[in-house]
Amino acid sequence: MDKMEKLGIKPNVITWNSLISGFAQKGDDAMVSKMFELMISKGVEPDVISWTSVISGLVQNFPRHLAELEPENAGNNMLMSNLYADAGSWENVSRSKKMMKRKRLKNFPGCSWIEEAT
Repeated sequence: MDKMEKLGIKPNVITWNSLISGFAQKGDDAMVSKMFELMISKGVEPDVISWTSVISGLVQNFPRHLAELEPENAGNNMLMSNLYADAGSWENVSRSKKMMKRKRLKNFPGCSWIEEAT
């Protein structure tokens, strides 16, 4: 970007979208966020493609992050399984359920962290 600006070329939304999309496809969430924030700080208004690239990049890596943060949390695994089912990704649903069975994770129906005020 600095070289472009030195040559008098101002990066536009298409340039930024290409960078954001590339980092999203690579799975580099930190750079997706950084490029998006930098784009805005440089005065370039995000468009639909900008937002779609950011969101899809973060969503693609969401399961991995959940698994790294709390690998034994059955609720997180059920959440992912349900999201995969909603998206029609039955192979991922099957993989998720098999992994839960292999790790002997159990989801407790009706269990919540929200306490009722008495």
